[in-house]
Formats: sequence, structure tokens, C-alpha cells
Amino acid sequence: MGDLLARSDLPRLGSLLWDYRSAFDRLHFLLETQLLLIGNGRDDQLHHMVDLLGAANVRVNRLDLEREILLGVGADGAQIRLSELVVEVESPWDEILSEHESAMASMVAKTEDLVRRNATLIRRVRADLPDLETLLSAST
Repeated sequence: MGDLLARSDLPRLGSLLWDYRSAFDRLHFLLETQLLLIGNGRDDQLHHMVDLLGAANVRVNRLDLEREILLGVGADGAQIRLSELVVEVESPWDEILSEHESAMASMVAKTEDLVRRNATLIRRVRADLPDLETLLSAST
């Protein structure tokens, strides 16, 4: 199996990958909910989203730490990628890790898309708001 991962660590890695997938699912829910709140003008509720997204970020950071403890780093000092492990492990773990790798790539792409959509919507809403000078001159 090589030096990348002990056979006894594979079930632990599998569990960790499922935890990542669950964390991404939660993150996607929160980002989609934020889109709905912003789109419906419910900015009075966004402070809740900040708290919830912060907690989701803490969860992902904890998983990152667990992954680094479990896998260590490669010879070049970089994080070990699932694709590196796939070629080192025996069946059925090669297929399991390949499926996780594919799912994680899709989840990261979806996360990036949701973040981009949120940023675009926030910029659009801000552009539609009157500037501070206009508000101050209207009140005098």
C-alpha cells in the first residue's frame, strides 16, 4: 500500500470523507438560504446567516485538521490528494476513494458557484441602494 496510509486508517478516512460531504451539504443549504434571504430583501435576518456560516466554516476547518493529522503531508510538503491514495490502495478502497474524490470535486465546484452567485447578488443589491449623500440630503 505504500507509505501514504496504513490499511487500518482507511475506515477512518472513509468516515472523515463522509463528514466532509455532510459539511458541504450543510454549507450549500446555508448559501442557498442566504441567496433567498438577500433576494427577498430579508437583510434583517442575515446576521443569523453570518453565525451559521461561521459555524460551518469551523466544522470544515476541524475536518481539515483531522485530515492533516490522519494523512500527514506528502514528500513535497503539500497535502496528500485522494488521487494519490487511489493508486496506492487495494480494492474496494480504490473505488470508494475515487467516488469520494469525484463527489468532493462536484461539491467544491457547487460551493464556488454559490459563493459567486451570493457575491453577485450582494453587489447588485448594493448598487440599487441610494448612496449616503442622497439619504442625508433627503432628510434635511
